[in-house]
Amino acid sequence: MKRTDTFKALVIGFALCAFSGCDTPTNSAGTATTVPNTTASDAIPSADTSKNTDTEAERSADENDLTVKRLTVALKDDFMRGFDVSAVDYDEEVNGTTWKDTDGTQKDFFQILSDHGVNTARIRVWVDPDNASAVTNDTEFSESWKSGNNTTARAVSMAKRAKAAGLSVMLDFHYSDYWTDPGKQIIPHAWQNISTPSAMAEKIASYTKEVLQAMKDADATPEYVQVGNEIDSGILLHTYYDSDKGKATAASSSISGALSSANFAAYISAGCSAVRDFDAGIKIVLHVTNGSAASVIAKLSDSNIDYDIIGLSYYAWEPSHGTISDLKETVSSLVSTYGKEVVITESSMYYDYGEYDSNYYDLSIAARHLVDSDTDVVFQDLATETVTYNNADTLIVKGSLHNQINTFRHIIEASVASGANGICAWGGERRADWKYAFFDWGGTALESLNIFAIEGN
Repeated sequence: MKRTDTFKALVIGFALCAFSGCDTPTNSAGTATTVPNTTASDAIPSADTSKNTDTEAERSADENDLTVKRLTVALKDDFMRGFDVSAVDYDEEVNGTTWKDTDGTQKDFFQILSDHGVNTARIRVWVDPDNASAVTNDTEFSESWKSGNNTTARAVSMAKRAKAAGLSVMLDFHYSDYWTDPGKQIIPHAWQNISTPSAMAEKIASYTKEVLQAMKDADATPEYVQVGNEIDSGILLHTYYDSDKGKATAASSSISGALSSANFAAYISAGCSAVRDFDAGIKIVLHVTNGSAASVIAKLSDSNIDYDIIGLSYYAWEPSHGTISDLKETVSSLVSTYGKEVVITESSMYYDYGEYDSNYYDLSIAARHLVDSDTDVVFQDLATETVTYNNADTLIVKGSLHNQINTFRHIIEASVASGANGICAWGGERRADWKYAFFDWGGTALESLNIFAIEGN
């Protein structure tokens, strides 16, 4: 998941701001997608709340109330309370960042997480981020302290710190030098001379075991390994990503791991088998977005892929991820159909928002997704307002600490009720430069971090 390209596109040309998946300005073939103008009635939620029977007074929320209310559903003892930490180590190295708890006490970042209820640290790993300039012109990637410069060595370092704080570790293999998501799955630069699917599968397996061995040698073997990141459209699909144009260049069809190809299952199987061969006790996660889960998991099931957990991305402000009721239906269907554990491996919510069209657009989508007909009771805990945006009165869920807490609570409540067993925040370590941070610009934890200590019924 990477939001920077989306924000850039929304600011530069707002007529092209309705997209189909997480940072997906291109389709799986690498050609530019056409997106509807946001003035269309189906793109902008209106201020009409007629679906809800509550009065305005009942729907209002006290934004100063940062209480984490108990869930109405029970949580299992092993419920995953996850937090993506991927940018922490490099931020400290480049900026000298130190971290403080909500009371101002300086602590190690991972200890702060543990003290607030987090039990799992998610860490992405790229093949060679120093080669990223060979596979993308994304100039913001040069500010790699924001991304994390996630080499194997850096992932090992953070895993050791996480373990020292008593956290479990989820290692997230992107199999790229750069961000991967449904719109871009860039083959690592050093792998682009591989010419056959069998050789590529062997490379995936050997690289996976190499990284895991480095983890084991440091006494930091992960409890969970994610094979691929948001693999809705496949894996190892592209050779280059033009950030300015929002276009990914497709790899040769003979080598591409497109969802519809035999290579897709072969590549995912290679990664999963490598993990299983290395340590049968590691739980294997396959990660897709909520909107694409059914088709992708069906494809993998047909191919008899050996894995343990279905990981979902669910961002209330992403158009393709659907309403909270859609999430409930997805989780319930996956659990009943495949008998696998389901975890929300990526989610976030704004702690603040500025006077930007891109923010209003995102938060209007969040209003539509969080205020659907099955969520009236939870909507009472979300603060909203009507803004004049794009020449229309638009209902938004306000970006605030209160709403950050209660959006996560809402997602946990709904997904657990349908059979899920965990959630993981994404982007929360990035401090205040991203609006869904859980730390301010000075490195002090926000009160909303307490959501990870939420109690079940």
